[in-house]
Amino acid sequence: MRNNTKMLLRRIKIGLSLLFLLLFGCARPLPPELPIPSRNDSQLLAHLDEVTSRYQSLQSSARIEVVTGSESFSASQVLFVQRPAQLRSEILFGPFATPVMSLSADQDHLSVYQPLQGTFAQGSASVANIARYTHMPLRVEDLVGMILMAPPRFPFEESSVFRVAAGDRLVLVAAGGVVQHFTFDAAGNLLQAAYFLGERLQLQADYSGFDARSEGFPQKLRVSMPERQVVATMTFSDSVINVPIPPHNFVLKIPAGMKVQSLP
Repeated sequence: MRNNTKMLLRRIKIGLSLLFLLLFGCARPLPPELPIPSRNDSQLLAHLDEVTSRYQSLQSSARIEVVTGSESFSASQVLFVQRPAQLRSEILFGPFATPVMSLSADQDHLSVYQPLQGTFAQGSASVANIARYTHMPLRVEDLVGMILMAPPRFPFEESSVFRVAAGDRLVLVAAGGVVQHFTFDAAGNLLQAAYFLGERLQLQADYSGFDARSEGFPQKLRVSMPERQVVATMTFSDSVINVPIPPHNFVLKIPAGMKVQSLP
């Protein structure tokens, strides 16, 4: 009789153990709650407007590195940039800062002087012509905007905000499957602007090294176009911000006796 009672109690214990495992042992842990963004989409849109209107002009020395596929090029640069669409770049190469290219552009005109090749070219500031010399198929106003931390923004139909590791991300969905991401850190600095067509990343601008001595202007800009295998990084120094640049600084004079080539 005692043996039967012991066996019964043992079976009850085993059954309770199995029931406990069934109820609790295979339970999945609850997913962690997603952090709530610090601002809603209307607030971030207003903040984006403020951030992208801070800088109107830049005069700076810069170190530039361009990687295209397996090839790379690095040089020094003297840069003049002014909104909405004025750009002047002097590219200097090597230990003796040898001038290799002078480029001046606005919305309509592009001039390029390459002294080592003995060529001077002029023509329209088309996307194709800009890409020919910068490897970036962008409009002049978009290049100027990205340098001055005012990346392009397209009309959108939907907006939302997500919390990410870096801070808050504003997502704007435009017509035709274009999706725009604007990511801000906890201090409100614009860290990244990214543009997708569907799920394919087309263009991305990353900002870092925000310097209070230069009115919070970022000391580094990285622009990438993955589908074209192009990455350009600019590191700024001795930056002068928001000082009007005289018009003559954007004029590229034709050297005496040089024949001008026409760009399409």
